[in-house]
Amino acid sequence: MKDDLTERRRTGEIFDRYAAIVKSSDDPIIEADLNGTVLSWNPAADRIYGYSAKEMIGKPISILAPPDHHDEIPGILERLRRNELVKNFENVRVRKDGQRINVSLSIFPVRGSYGEISGFCTIARDITERKRAEEARACLATAIEQAAETIVITDTDGTIQYVNPAFEKLSGYSREEAIGKNPRILKSGRHDQDFYRAMWDTLTRGEVWTGNVINERKDGKIFEEVAVISPVRDASGKIVNYVAVKRDVTQEMQMEAQIRQAQKMEAMGKLTGGIAHDFNNLLTAILGYSEILLSRVSDVDPSRKDIEEIKRVAERAAGMTRQLLAFSRKQIHKPRILNLNEIVLHTEKMLRRLIGEHIEFTVYAADDLWRVKVDPGQIEQVVMNLVVNSKDAMPEGGKLTIETSNAELDDSYVRKHPYVKPGPYVMLAVTDSGCGIDAETQSHVFEPFFTTKEEGKGTGLGLSTVYGIVKQSSGYIFVYSEPGKGTTFKVYLPRVEEIPDQGSPSEEFLTMTKRTKAMGSETILISEDEGSVRELVQTVLENQGYKVLAAQDGKEALEISYRYDGPIHLLITDLVMPQIGGQELEKRLAQSRPGIKTLFMSGYTEYAVVRHGILDFGGNFIQKPFRLEVLERKVREVLDGNIAHNAREVAWEPGGSGAA
Repeated sequence: MKDDLTERRRTGEIFDRYAAIVKSSDDPIIEADLNGTVLSWNPAADRIYGYSAKEMIGKPISILAPPDHHDEIPGILERLRRNELVKNFENVRVRKDGQRINVSLSIFPVRGSYGEISGFCTIARDITERKRAEEARACLATAIEQAAETIVITDTDGTIQYVNPAFEKLSGYSREEAIGKNPRILKSGRHDQDFYRAMWDTLTRGEVWTGNVINERKDGKIFEEVAVISPVRDASGKIVNYVAVKRDVTQEMQMEAQIRQAQKMEAMGKLTGGIAHDFNNLLTAILGYSEILLSRVSDVDPSRKDIEEIKRVAERAAGMTRQLLAFSRKQIHKPRILNLNEIVLHTEKMLRRLIGEHIEFTVYAADDLWRVKVDPGQIEQVVMNLVVNSKDAMPEGGKLTIETSNAELDDSYVRKHPYVKPGPYVMLAVTDSGCGIDAETQSHVFEPFFTTKEEGKGTGLGLSTVYGIVKQSSGYIFVYSEPGKGTTFKVYLPRVEEIPDQGSPSEEFLTMTKRTKAMGSETILISEDEGSVRELVQTVLENQGYKVLAAQDGKEALEISYRYDGPIHLLITDLVMPQIGGQELEKRLAQSRPGIKTLFMSGYTEYAVVRHGILDFGGNFIQKPFRLEVLERKVREVLDGNIAHNAREVAWEPGGSGAA
């Protein structure tokens, strides 16, 4: 009897102890019978689920399960009957206020006095915050994995611990190849040691480093990234990692470089055009007076050779200024509508003689080529200069190809070349198998006076002339090349729909009239702000029998006209002068002297001579520097009204005459 009492007392103490544990537990502990009816409910269950014991005891435990989880209990009971323990079973429960929470459940059977399963007990742990954190981490991991930006995590020594797929795609290195390595596997050699030292000094101070990095892919291709590298600290504030977030800006930088290059070329064009204008004034005087001197000395005069040398050097300078005008898009432009194949095939025979037999030369002229509006002489110059450039790149021989084709420059092309207008174009390509051009040289090839040839073997104006002609024709030119892999120059000229022109009688006209002696007796008013040019023109025309009135600018010309009582038959005026320009002077004189004729002259054709590059004075214009015989003839033509509106003026060429 005593032993039974002692055992009951011990059992009661154990029960009380377990009851106390259940009551004080932070985790909800719920007992239910086999029907799922709640038999016991501890205070933690009140706190977690929001129901009191009074509300839940005798009620089905399924109240806590969302509708889509009501069928779980039979399955759980079946597992318990098989003596399986249910541990850390993650599930969803619904609080009294309707809020869903995540719980981790451990469920074990409750047995009766004969060992039979009479119910079950659940111990739950609220893992809502943990699940949120896990979901946040999973979301972050997914974002990092799928981010377009390159993400690299290293330890404090710079050893790579993580790279995302964007890194693999951009760099060409797989995750396995990169992890454990140092980011120096990407070094391109474009940055010096000071660059990397400054980066690490910033990071080791615990600061964020931001900048552009030029790296190299596994396959050797160069790319550029804008990078933000940040220290990662642990809870104590100690730096434990570095994370780099980098964005590929290779295409953006290339586009910016193209825009900067275009802007630079535009600025250089304005500069060279201004230089050519001023230089042409000087050359007009030098060449003109050398002609006068040569006409005064005999063939045996010792000084004749010196004068001829002055004239020869000035002619070379005139040729260079004309090339500068071509580059700056300020040369006279006489376009015609034509098929580009006409020019290519017309020059083919001459080009074959030019390049020699050691180079294999092929022409591919596309059928049904669209029409373009270009100056034939200038495009011939483009073809010639590009071919000569290719020939010089193949001193030991090689292959040279000229190709024409129709091309559509669409929006995707324009995105890579932001200053290009989309639309239909005719392409002219000149390709060689020569030595190729590196990237640095390519960025300068169209600049005036830039050359890679030996001193004395090139002026550096050939490709700049090509560039200017193409731009003046509203086209574009690109160079594609790699060292050792040859070079291709592609010219794109906009398509036009107009009917082709029939050509002009300019050359025949010049041939017939070149030697015409032009005498006269009319009165001519000269307005020219460059004194040497003004005096030269006055001298030449007075020698031809004309009466000449000379003014240093438009204002003085108006004053002379006002004071002079006799007729003035012709105004010869420079276009660009201080105060009153040539066009304004012409308008004012026409009001007081109806019928007066005008001959414009200039070494700088931007102002009014060329409207978008097209001559609009119908022949009443002479380009500086000019031959004296051309001046004499042009004056006579204007006075007589016999202007060949499509004629090109004979200007100074190195060693001879040619088209201005």
